[in-house]
Amino acid sequence: MNAVTMTPAKMTFSNKMTILRGIASIAFIPMIIQDDQLIRVFALLIFTVAAFTDYYDGRLARINKEKTNFGVIADPVADKILTSVGLVSVSLLQPDIVPVWMTVIIIIREVAITSWRFAMLAKGRVLAADRLGKWKTGFQMTVIPYALVFASIFSGDIGREWELAIRSTVYGDIIYGVGYSLAWITLILTLVSGMAYAKAEWQKQPA
Repeated sequence: MNAVTMTPAKMTFSNKMTILRGIASIAFIPMIIQDDQLIRVFALLIFTVAAFTDYYDGRLARINKEKTNFGVIADPVADKILTSVGLVSVSLLQPDIVPVWMTVIIIIREVAITSWRFAMLAKGRVLAADRLGKWKTGFQMTVIPYALVFASIFSGDIGREWELAIRSTVYGDIIYGVGYSLAWITLILTLVSGMAYAKAEWQKQPA
């Protein structure tokens, strides 16, 4: 992760998108817990739109040269809220795609890194995500919607009948095999990026 120079905070369009992403994370919760296909599809759409704002708000901030203190800190925090809510949801609804133990490891890593960011902020350093961290976030934002698609389809009595019928076929093997593979890639990137970040920070410490 690279240090970013602190600049005066202002409410830019990118910052507004970050705030909306946080609100979307909260709105997602009461919808995804409903055992209803249509409601969970809406939850999936909310998550997907929120995930796209993660890419575009940072891009817009760079293009328009609107990087602010608020955005540098709030953007990763909003990401962590969104991904944590999404991972917990899919682990409970589709544990064969994203097992609970994977979600626990990923969230522990995210909390640890975010906590260190705030510790460095108190010392006047703002740490932006590096390329490996962005790849990690990208895969998180891929596996979660993937699992949410099937969590939505397999909702309700009819959905559960479909799931039982599909599980014993080659289509079930493909659905869960692809999802589980995505989850493993996400976990590996999460751990590797965390270790790379820890190593970089350790090397910056005075001897």
